Order: sequence, then structure tokens, then C-alpha cells
Amino acid sequence: MYTYKLTLLSPLFYRSRQDSGAGGATVTDTWIGDLAICFAINKALGITHIPFKYTSNKPEYEDILDIPLITSIAVPNEEPKRTRLYDMATNFMSEGYPNMAAIENSARTSMKNWLKRQGIEPGTEYTFVMAVRDNYVPPEKFTIRLGNMQETLALCEKQPGNLKSLTVNLFTLKHVFGHQSVKGLDYEMLERPAQQYVLAHGVDATKWLSLVTPYM
Repeated sequence: MYTYKLTLLSPLFYRSRQDSGAGGATVTDTWIGDLAICFAINKALGITHIPFKYTSNKPEYEDILDIPLITSIAVPNEEPKRTRLYDMATNFMSEGYPNMAAIENSARTSMKNWLKRQGIEPGTEYTFVMAVRDNYVPPEKFTIRLGNMQETLALCEKQPGNLKSLTVNLFTLKHVFGHQSVKGLDYEMLERPAQQYVLAHGVDATKWLSLVTPYM
């Protein structure tokens, strides 16, 4: 198992959750998902070719098992600073401002014309662990792309020592590793921010490793 520091080199924007109701603002959560990190590392380092598949239902997260590594959730080392709240035009009826006449003529289009979003400032540092199989040796340092449209650049650097307590994704343990129930998994807090992310905070690292075998 390896420990990595992840540093944002540009702002991180991800539509993690909606804020302000009808205002349509989206806020980026402070954590970075294991599913996102695994696919990002694989793409950046060219480890395993995973062909893109069109699907009408959901991403095939089981593809992660084709990659010789798995990670924990990346959590910030301290409370991150947020970016300003940015206005964002979303369709052809807006040219940098809400085009009210076009909206009214379109009889309340289902596509929102105007959104706001808030991200995480560059320079924010996170920590995550990586377990590997098949004798894979990850690089000491590499960059990956994250966030909406993969517009965020992040630097990953290997750190000495191992973490004893992790934040892990129970969705990954169930739908990727097949653990229908995770009995005996102690955690300090459970959080469900998204359908594919059920976060268990304060999980013993050794217990997590036993659940992601043959990764080690």
C-alpha cells in the first residue's frame, strides 16, 4: 500500500451537490472520489486500455478491476479554500447574460439557461492511499485530470509511511468487489453524498486492505 499527496494545480469544479434551490448553484464537495481517481490515473499513465462503451444505464464501474490499482477517497489535509461563485451560461440562448426574451419565447425550456458554480482553490492538498496487485509499481510522481470535463490538473506525489485510518467508498466495496454486506467494518461516520459514493470515514486501513484483496 502506498500513500500519496494530491495537490490541485488548477481549480477543481465538480457538480457534487446543488445549492440555493431554484437558483441552480452547484457546489464542489471537499473530497475526491476513488472511482474518479482510479480512472484518472489509468488514463494518465496508460496502464490498461478500457474501451469507451455507450450505455443507456450507468457507467460500468466494474472496469476498475481491469486496472492493477485501487485507491481510497482523497480527503483534504485541512479545510480547503473555495473559489468565487462563478456564473456559467449553459446553452445557445445565452451569450454571457440571461436572455430573458429567448427564455420566454421558448416556453420554459427544460434546459437551464444560467447556472452558478463554486469550486476548490488550486494549491489545496489531499491525501489518499493506493493498493496494487500484479506487482505493479506506481510512479513516484505524476499528474492526472479531474473534475467536470477533466479541466482540473492535479499532481500526485508518493509520501513516506502508511495511513492507519481512511475514508473509503462502500459503493465500491459492494458493486466492484462484491461485498453485499460489510460486517465488522467499523467507521466513525457514514455519509451518502451521491448514488455511487457512500463514504465511511475513519475506517482501519488494514481492514480495508482485507476487503480489496488481491490488492495490497
